This record gives sequence, structure tokens and C-alpha cells, in this order.
Amino acid sequence: MKKILLAICLLAPAFLLAQSAVKPLIAYGRPDSIYSTILQENRPLFIYTPPLDTPYFSQARYPVLYVLDGDQHFELLHAMMQELIFNDITALPKMIIVGIANTPNNRTKDLTSFKDKMSSRSGGGQNFISFLEKELIPYINKQYSTAPYNVLIGHSLGGLMATDVMLHQSKLFNAYLAIDPSLFWSQRATLKNIQYSGLANKKYYLAIAHTMEPDLDSITVRKDTSQTSVHINAMLSFVDSLKSKAPGSLKWKAKYYPDEDHASVPVIAMYDGLKFIFNKYRFPTNKYMDASIPAETLRKMILKHYEEISKDQGYPVKPSEVVFNNMGYFHQQQQHYEHAKMFFELNIHFYPESSNTYDSMGDLYNALKDTTHAIQNYEKALSLKFSNETNDKLKQLKSH
Repeated sequence: MKKILLAICLLAPAFLLAQSAVKPLIAYGRPDSIYSTILQENRPLFIYTPPLDTPYFSQARYPVLYVLDGDQHFELLHAMMQELIFNDITALPKMIIVGIANTPNNRTKDLTSFKDKMSSRSGGGQNFISFLEKELIPYINKQYSTAPYNVLIGHSLGGLMATDVMLHQSKLFNAYLAIDPSLFWSQRATLKNIQYSGLANKKYYLAIAHTMEPDLDSITVRKDTSQTSVHINAMLSFVDSLKSKAPGSLKWKAKYYPDEDHASVPVIAMYDGLKFIFNKYRFPTNKYMDASIPAETLRKMILKHYEEISKDQGYPVKPSEVVFNNMGYFHQQQQHYEHAKMFFELNIHFYPESSNTYDSMGDLYNALKDTTHAIQNYEKALSLKFSNETNDKLKQLKSH
């Protein structure tokens, strides 16, 4: 009975979701779907994409968060992302969120690669992984402005699937966030015969909730052989394996949440996990507006920062063209011309094909009464993209 009760408690979301239709799309995403020939079904998706700031700026490319149980976790993840982005522009990158909704009665089948007597429908996970690899990820890359960095997030059975993919199909994603994963499933089948190959430069965050009996702690529970401890002991055993066998090139972290249970832990673990995965992003942006820092010193700080992010993420990461454009005009209005020039030059460096970057530099030279360089930059901007506003400024300069 204890084993049955434990399974019901840990897998409650599976039973609840399996018995209900997909929830209506919440306010801040948009519906999408893809027909899967592998799964033989139409798979609903919840999508969030950062808005394009204006048509004047280059289309940015964004990392993608793929969220299992998307109909359950999409709203929380999106709200948290927006709060971080709006209040600290470097806490996390702007990202595309893909919530992968469950279809009725198929959650356990899709999120488990091994059969277990707790569910006759279990064991279809390999088909689901093929769906991710061959259908969903290519579709998202084709339809949306994606950067080559993908994160898979899962809770409970979703965390089991995220761990399964990392261990056996690691190339599919760059980072994995497993929240209180059900690693005990099918007598820990996912954790057997682990080779730890192909994990170089991957990231893995394991969140462990407090699911043990009141008289146990994270040390004594390891000696407890009762069925109520199988869930947490499977995770602790995996932590031991990571410590002793995982390659040093795998960046991983496990965190125990003594004040959170299986149902509550996603709220805080998503935040912690994403901060771990994107820990190189934070930059003291108050320095952007600080004219007491020499412009050349600030330029070197910024370039070094983005070099480190790019190395960590494995692809060239650029700062926001919009932010640097605004900083350039801010310093120009304050007559901090060296700082204004530095920000406009960085934008040209990172976005050489953007007409806006040259138009802004032209405005700076115009303010400095340097007609020759202003004309050169306006002409360069127009060669990339015609703009009536830029053309009018150029005509005015040439008429004098």
C-alpha cells in the first residue's frame, strides 16, 4: 500500500492531466500545433516569443526552452521569465518558450522509456524522443528565430525524460533541468549502464524535493529501504554516480530543497535551474550609464563579458542592439560623446548588417558637426536598407 500511495503522490499530475483535456491557452502565449507522424497525433504547443522591438532593429535570435507538461508549467515559467527580463536585462537572456502539451491519457506513455507495472501504457518514451529530434525541434527552428541553444525542462516524469535524454541522446539539447525526477521508475532502468559519453559542455541541474519521512534526513534516508524512500534514494544514488563518474566537462549541480515537496518545488527550482544554466549572463548594467568609467575601459569590460558568454554557451552571443542603441543616445544627450561613440561602435561591431547602427552613428557625428563622417554613415545605412528618415537627414546635410 505504501508503494501505491507513494506512486500516486509522486505521479499525481500524470493522473490528473491524463483525465482532462488540454487546458485553454493562457493569456501570454499563442497556440500552435504540429502533427506528428511518429506519434500519430496532433500535438498542441504553447509558444512565447519575445516581441520584435521595432522594424528598425535586426531580428534577434533566441535560445529555446522546451517545457514538458507544457500545459501545466508554461504559465509559471513565462511569468518568471518576464519578471527577470523586465527588471534585470542581463539576469537571463530573452528566450523562446515551447510548452509541449500532453495529449489525453498519453503522458505516462510519452515520458517513460521503460515499462513499469504501475502503468500498462508506459514505455513509449523512445518514440517521444524521436518526435522531439526529428519533428518538433526542426519545426521550431524553421518557424521561429532560434539561436543554437536548447534547454529541456521537466518535472516528475518530465524530469525522468529530461534525464533520460541527457544520458542517452545528449546531443539533442545543450542543457537539462530535471525537477524532482521519477528516477525510481522501472527499478531505476534509466540509470543502468550509464556511459557518460557525449556530455562535454552540457549542463544539468537536478532539483530534489523533500519527499522523505519526517524522522529521516538526507543522510539517514540513504539507509532506509522502505518503499517511501525509493524516490529520493534514486536521485541521491544518481548524484553519487555523477560525483564519481561524470566527466569534468559536464557542468552539473544538484540541490536539495528541504522546505519544498514534490508539487511545490517547480516554482523555485525553475528559477534556480535557469540561473545555473545561464550564470554567465549577469552584467552590472548600471555601469552602462556611468560616465565616470572611461569609455575604453567599459568597452573592454563589455567585450570580455560577451566573449565569456559565447564560450560558455558555445555560439556567438550578442548584446541587445536596442539596449546599446538607447545607451548611445542617452550618452549623446548627456554630451558624453566618447561613451555614445563607444556604444554605437559596439553595435556596428555586433550588427554590421543593421542599417540602424550606421544611422545612429551618423546622428552622433551630426551632433558633433562632423558632416563628412555623418554623411558616410547615413549613406552606409541607406545602402543596407532604405529609410525616408535617414534619406531626409542625408539630403539636409548635403544641401548645406
